[in-house]
Amino acid sequence: WWGQSEPNGAYQRRIFIGDRLGILEIWHTDYTQEMVELIFGFNVWNYDLYCTYKPYEHYCFNFGGGFNEPFASDPGARKLLDDALILNEVPDGDKGSRFVLCIRLNGKPVEALHFRAEESKLDDVFVSAVTFSDELPEGVRVLDPAVFRSRSYQDRLSRLAHRLYTFEEDVPESPEEIRIPRDAGCPEVRFFGGRSAGLYTNVYNVNMYDMATEKIDPDGVSHTSSKGSVNFSGYIGYGGWRDGYGSYYGHMWTRDVGRVMLELAHAGVSDRLCAAADYLHRYLDDSSERFPVPNWKRIANVRELDETNRKFASGKENDGHASVMQFIFQLWRTGVVSNEWVLANRQQIEDAPGFFFWQMDNPESSNFDGVLYSESEASTQGRGGYDLFSNACALFALRGYARMCGACGMDALARRCTEYAQRLETGIRESFTFDSERYGTIFVDNNYDCWTYGYKRFAPLFFRSDFDTYDPAFEPDWMYEAAVNTLRAQADEYLHPQAGRQMGYGQGYLCHTAAMLDDFKLFTDAVEAGALFCYHAQDHNYLVPEGVIIHPNRRCWFRNCDQTNAVQQAEMVKVGRMILGLDDLAPQTGLRLIPRLPDNFTGFSAEALSVCDHSGGGKVEKVPVRWTYERTEDGYSARFSAERSVLIDRMRIGPFPKEARLACTLPFTTRVLGDGRLFADVRFGCRLAEAEVLVSVR
Repeated sequence: WWGQSEPNGAYQRRIFIGDRLGILEIWHTDYTQEMVELIFGFNVWNYDLYCTYKPYEHYCFNFGGGFNEPFASDPGARKLLDDALILNEVPDGDKGSRFVLCIRLNGKPVEALHFRAEESKLDDVFVSAVTFSDELPEGVRVLDPAVFRSRSYQDRLSRLAHRLYTFEEDVPESPEEIRIPRDAGCPEVRFFGGRSAGLYTNVYNVNMYDMATEKIDPDGVSHTSSKGSVNFSGYIGYGGWRDGYGSYYGHMWTRDVGRVMLELAHAGVSDRLCAAADYLHRYLDDSSERFPVPNWKRIANVRELDETNRKFASGKENDGHASVMQFIFQLWRTGVVSNEWVLANRQQIEDAPGFFFWQMDNPESSNFDGVLYSESEASTQGRGGYDLFSNACALFALRGYARMCGACGMDALARRCTEYAQRLETGIRESFTFDSERYGTIFVDNNYDCWTYGYKRFAPLFFRSDFDTYDPAFEPDWMYEAAVNTLRAQADEYLHPQAGRQMGYGQGYLCHTAAMLDDFKLFTDAVEAGALFCYHAQDHNYLVPEGVIIHPNRRCWFRNCDQTNAVQQAEMVKVGRMILGLDDLAPQTGLRLIPRLPDNFTGFSAEALSVCDHSGGGKVEKVPVRWTYERTEDGYSARFSAERSVLIDRMRIGPFPKEARLACTLPFTTRVLGDGRLFADVRFGCRLAEAEVLVSVR
C-alpha cells in the first residue's frame, strides 16, 4: 500500500491469487530437471496474515491477525480455499510447520534443489525445511509437477479469487436494495441512472449514517474508526479480513475526526457536533512537552492512550490541527454554535491559530521557512518536511477563523489571522508553484508521503469547496488557474480514474479535483470507480474501506485495512455533496445551485437537507429544502423548494455540447467550462421559496 511505485510502472509488491512468486528447480543426476512453480493460492499461502501468531512468534508487517475470514465462518468459502490450496495444513503448526507442500518425484536420484525467486516480485517464499520420504501418511495431498503443463488448477484459483476480490463483472447492474436512513438527522438522498448511481446512493447514505451514529458519542467523544469495524488484513492485505476489530476506535486522529465532523456540519447532521467541539477543546494544550503553545496532536487523546511512540503521536501535524479548526469554523458558519459560544470559548479560539502564529514567529524552533514544516502523513511518516497539503489546510483554517472572529467582535484576532494567512499564501505561492514551460504555473508538492500519486497537490482547489465556492471557474483566482494547469501536468505524470490506495486521500481527492475543474469525463469515471471499490459481491458492502489494492491490469481489487476509517469516509461522502451542489458558502450572495451529474447518472433527489440562510444581523438559520435535478430528453429539469424563502444567487445547469443552442424558461447566460462543454447560468438575486428551471437544446 505504501510508496509511489505505480507511477513508475512498478507492481512488485502486489500479490494476487494466481501470481507466481518463484520456481523450485529439482535437478537430477542425469542432467534433467523438474520445475515446480510457486503459485500464491495454490502451493504458497500467507502465514502472517492468515494465522493467529503463537506467543513466541513475532509479527512480520502484520497488524493483529489472523485475518482468516471469510474462511473461518463461511463453509462455502472454506471449501473454495481447500479446493484451491494443495498445501497440507497442520492446524497447530507454527510458522515453520503450518503449511507443508508434498511433491511427487519421478524416481530419479536428486542432485540438488534450487529455489529461484520471481524477478517481477520483491517478496519471497519462506522455506523452513526440506525432507525426502518414501512413505506419506494417509490423506496427504501430493502435487504432481505435471500440473504446471496442464494449468488444471486455474479454475479453482479463479473461483477463490472471485470470492475474495471484487471483479467488475460480478457487480450487479443495480443494487439489491437502496439503503436510505431516515433517522439520526441524516439527509435522504438518491441518485438515479445506471449501476454506479445505485451503488453510490448506498455508499453515500450508509456512510453518512455511520458517521452520524458511530463517529461521535452523545457526550462528544469522537472516534477515528467505528466500534467493531472490520479490518481487511492490515496495511498489507490479501483479501481476507477480521470482524469486530475497530482499528482506531479509541483514537481521535485530528485529521480524521476534523474532516468527518466538517462533512456532518455541511449535511446539517448537527445533534452531537457542539458536544464534540467542546470535547476536542479539552485537548488543545501543550502536554506533548515538545511545543510551548497549545496544539492539537496527531492523535488528540494521545495522553490517555498507551502509546509506545509518544513523539510520533504528539507530532507537529499541522493538517490535523488545521482540520479541527476547519470543523470549528464550519460549526459556526452553519449556525450550530452561536457568536456567544465562540466568545464563551474565547481562550481556545485564540489558542488554536496561536499554534500557527508561534511557528511563523519562531522559525528557529519550528523550522518555518515561508511555509510550515509538518510532521504528518502528508509530509513524511517520520520526522517531517514541507508539504503543500498541510500548508493549504492551515491557510484555509486561518481564513475561516478570521471570518468567524471578525463576526464575533474579536477584531484584533481576526486581523492577525488574516495577516498570517496572507503570509502563508505568499509562502505557498513561492514554495509550491512552478512556472513550467509546458503547462504554465502549476502546483508542486513532495511525494515522500504515503498518500496517492500526487493528487493532494490539488488541495488549494478542493479546500475552496469547503470555504469559498463550488464553482471556482465563476470567480477564478491564481489557485484555480494553477490547478487547471496542474491537471494537465498530472495527466502526463500519472492520472487514472481508478486511483485506489487510500479511498479518501486518493479516490476522494481525485473526484473533488475533477468536479471543481468541471472535467466531467474524469469525474464520471472516478465516481464510478469509488462506488465500485466500496462494493463486494458477498461481504461488508458500501462502508468505505481505508484503501483498495488494485490488480496491475485493473481487472479486480481487494479492500485494505480499516473499514469506516473516518477521513476516507468523509472524503467519499463529500463526493455526494459535490454532485448535489448546494453551495451556501457565501452569505453575501446567497445560495448558489451548482449540480454536477456524472455522465452516467440521470438525476438525483434530496430531502431532509438544509441550507444556511443569512437573514441579517449576522444570524444564521438552517432552512430545510428539497432539491431534484434530472436529465430530460433534450436538457435538464431543476426544482428547488424551501420551507421558507431563502436568498438565491444563481443556478448552473449543464453540461451541454459546446456548440448547442439553448432555450430556458428564465433569462440566462452561457459559459464554456472544464472539458469544453456548455453551461447555462440562471441569475436570481432575490429571496424565493421555490424555483423551477428547464433548460433544453433548441
